[in-house]
Amino acid sequence: MAGKDVRTLRIYATGLPPDSLRVFHSMLKVIEGRSLAAWRPGAMAQADVLLAHAGADPVLLDEWDRTGKPVLMVVDERAPWLPARFVLRLPFRVMQLLSLLDEVAAFLAAPPAAIPMARQSRWAAAESLRALMARGGESGWQVATGSDGHQLWIGATHAAALPEALIALRAGALQPGAFARSDASPPVGAIALAVADVAWFIGLNGPAELAPWLQAEGIYRLRRWPDLARLGADEALIELCACAAARERTSGQLAASAGVPAEAAQRFLVAASLAGLLASASREQEPARPVAAEAVPASGWSRLIGDLRRHLRRAA
Repeated sequence: MAGKDVRTLRIYATGLPPDSLRVFHSMLKVIEGRSLAAWRPGAMAQADVLLAHAGADPVLLDEWDRTGKPVLMVVDERAPWLPARFVLRLPFRVMQLLSLLDEVAAFLAAPPAAIPMARQSRWAAAESLRALMARGGESGWQVATGSDGHQLWIGATHAAALPEALIALRAGALQPGAFARSDASPPVGAIALAVADVAWFIGLNGPAELAPWLQAEGIYRLRRWPDLARLGADEALIELCACAAARERTSGQLAASAGVPAEAAQRFLVAASLAGLLASASREQEPARPVAAEAVPASGWSRLIGDLRRHLRRAA
């Protein structure tokens, strides 16, 4: 960006089809001067970030995972979305690549905050899950245990839990500790679910405050709606999704627009962030273009929200 000292970051790409790799290198030149960082291709040993296709060598991915550095996962056009913090879908598009690389640069630039021990404990599950997703998943299993003994399992491609643990998770009655590597596998009878779903409920039912990695004056919006048919929602949550998708807002502005308590907006932002649904905007950037939701005529948007509310009432 003009007039600013820009950090240089090295990125190593692996597993991409040759044509996609060429396009990626060309796009790095296109975004030169527009990104928060100066991005340069580099060898894996010197790289700050790994760009890896979902079908890349698992041994290489495991080796990278041990560095603790972020990975930007690439999936094919019709492939399932991955449970990773940074995911890019083929074919590459310049603005999507620029936005995601800026998120990675901001992630790397954020200094580790000094968090009181009591607060660290409250956010242990969310922080450890966030770190797992930022690295694109790990080989083997990670497990978190709640005070009641219920356990949540996170693997390289999916999560798992016994039915009673899932009921407690959805109800907000399961407050797990940090995820840690386990030599064991999920027990017989465990149900598979998306890692992003676990992340959503951990955030939505967590402390009534913004997470340590979110800023009170930060400006956020939904990059896409959560699957409310699967996750469940009440009217307040629908209002939060609608307001957060329509335009960028701070936590306080979001609460006021949706007509909900500040704690509800904060928990919503944490859930969306953990599940990979949240995008942030710098106050120094130009306002982002409205997303598709805002382009719907007001009457049509009102009808849509009204239909969702009526559906929820009937389902209740």
